[in-house]
Amino acid sequence: MHKTEIMIINIGLVILIPLMIFVFGWWLSASLFIFKVFPLPESYIIISAGTGLLFGIFIDIFYLKKITRLFYAIKNIYLIPVYLFCSLIAVALFMGLPVANLVLGVTAGLYTGRKYYNLNRRPERFISAAKETSYFTAFVTGVEALPIGLLALQDISIIGNLQSLFQFKLNTANLTIDIILVLLLCSLLFIIQYRLTKFAAEFAYRIKT
Repeated sequence: MHKTEIMIINIGLVILIPLMIFVFGWWLSASLFIFKVFPLPESYIIISAGTGLLFGIFIDIFYLKKITRLFYAIKNIYLIPVYLFCSLIAVALFMGLPVANLVLGVTAGLYTGRKYYNLNRRPERFISAAKETSYFTAFVTGVEALPIGLLALQDISIIGNLQSLFQFKLNTANLTIDIILVLLLCSLLFIIQYRLTKFAAEFAYRIKT
């Protein structure tokens, strides 16, 4: 790997690892508190999130170099849950809007392209992997957008914003038409995400270092 690429990976990992473990600790303890799985005091939510953050920083300090060295050797069985979790964070941060998910899919495409370039894989294997990655990210984005879109039909303010933004009128008296519209929009998101991820993968694979 080129020094610039290593630096970019390090910066990304330094931010991502503590953030992910922080959010995981926060959501886990909050879920246990809300659903009363264990009789935890509310203050434990802050303690759990803070512990996760500190643990993430600990990993950055002592294991960052090792993770960077093996960055492109990580198997998909580990990458998939990481991507799904980051996708949920993106949905939460942007209040259901798919903007961050599209960016996340592009990141997955870039990773796939650089992975197959650095591992000196044949173009045929890369093309197959790029398609698989693109379908996966598109599927995740589309599936996450579907329940959000259906829930949005029940929110008058959201409907009004959509009508103003896209200059169309939802027929709230005919729920079937509205559901079909949501399905069409999710399908459009699927196509956009697929194209973006595939383009990012091909672009990253062509970069010579």
